[in-house]
Amino acid sequence: MKVVGRFQALLTSCVLFAGSILTSAGDRLPNAKLTIMVKNEDGRSLKDIAVCTWFDDGCKPTGQTDSNGVFVAEGACSTKDIPIRIAENGYYESLSGYSFSNYLSVENGKWQPWNPVVTVVVRRVVNPIPMYMKRLSTDVPAVGKEVGFDLVVGDWVAPYGTGKTADVFFQVTRRITNSRDFELVVKLSYPQVGAGIQQVQTITDSSFMIPREAPRDGYQKEWSKKLGCEKGTFFNTEEDHSAAFAYRVRVVSEPSGEISRALYGVIKGNLRASGYLADKIHVEFTYYLNPTPNDRNMEFDPKKNLFKNLKPLEGVTAP
Repeated sequence: MKVVGRFQALLTSCVLFAGSILTSAGDRLPNAKLTIMVKNEDGRSLKDIAVCTWFDDGCKPTGQTDSNGVFVAEGACSTKDIPIRIAENGYYESLSGYSFSNYLSVENGKWQPWNPVVTVVVRRVVNPIPMYMKRLSTDVPAVGKEVGFDLVVGDWVAPYGTGKTADVFFQVTRRITNSRDFELVVKLSYPQVGAGIQQVQTITDSSFMIPREAPRDGYQKEWSKKLGCEKGTFFNTEEDHSAAFAYRVRVVSEPSGEISRALYGVIKGNLRASGYLADKIHVEFTYYLNPTPNDRNMEFDPKKNLFKNLKPLEGVTAP
């Protein structure tokens, strides 16, 4: 029994009810009941929010949250997974849901536990701004050495690309024993004093999952990820869609050490690497960069991307 975040895949799978029917044709399906509590990111209950749930008769936008931010949903259900969708004007879309333990969690025609409480966080649209936004999918030009990347240009620095400023250095090192035993380390390092990276908390129910503001402090000079295969078993190779990392670059510091100017951004999702045994390693991640110095706002407008003429798969379309 668990509450599940980010039910996008489930919205498709829930259409395929035939493969998960619990009873034979003509039998009555068991009922499921959920109490859904809708809150904002500060934990305050939200009233008059329309809630959509999926049961066997389809999506049920059967009402709105009450003064306590509560909506109760009930219906016949042939699957153990019930998606929840909230798409209210002025808010970012939220996708959540509830998963019962297994397909045997039914007693007396009711899914158990009966009427669990599910909390869904929805976030208001406040101040989306233009940003540099790019889904990067590229080969690291060299293995075993640092290679600079320009986040404003969106390319490797010379001699590997058109970038001018090395905001971040990528370094890929690896050990290969055989095709069943190898290790890859991808390291990001930030050359300037005061620049750096840190993992940040996300709100995975929301289409706008990253923090509204990049942190003021707490940045580290390096971040690394170790992945590969040991005795035929892969480790750390799956992409973590719920991860996010804030970073600070193009830092100008006063003689006192105080930062007077910097650019802030976010990497959404964990860095993914592939081609472990190939000549070059391929990396993929999505990044956002606020162009205004000292502005830590990370609420981006996907319709106002400062990168122009991106390839189809490089564009950012959400939220």
